[in-house]
Amino acid sequence: MHAPDLSGDELVRLYNSPVLSVQLVSRPKHGIGNIRLPKEVMPPPSTSSEPVIINAHEAVIVTTPMGEFLIEKGSGYGSGGGNTIVKKVQHMNKAQWTFGEVRTDIAAGVTVGQLVHQGGTEYRLFSNNCQDAAGRIMEHATGSK
Repeated sequence: MHAPDLSGDELVRLYNSPVLSVQLVSRPKHGIGNIRLPKEVMPPPSTSSEPVIINAHEAVIVTTPMGEFLIEKGSGYGSGGGNTIVKKVQHMNKAQWTFGEVRTDIAAGVTVGQLVHQGGTEYRLFSNNCQDAAGRIMEHATGSK
């Protein structure tokens, strides 16, 4: 579980803040290296005989009038059943991350709260993980598929 950076009125203000830019970021998964999954545990309809390698954690940096924040999803990250969190960028070890393009083509009216909602609450390794959440966040922010 991650401790919250913001609470109360400050968190409400952040969730209602307009998003000025988004940036997809990734890093190797902490402490486990690559996870190799045998075909037998793959979700259907996989027909590949090759194992899947899950080796990257993805998140999104959002810039708001309040500063830069990281929205990320992970098993057990949030409290009260939520697994998508928002935290100050200062907590990132930037040397571990790869940074994508900064996108400023944000759809009208997008807020931090909407992007956190896109991340979702339930975490599932194969169908609702950090990479899925980051993709949904980026799509919602830019209004594109």
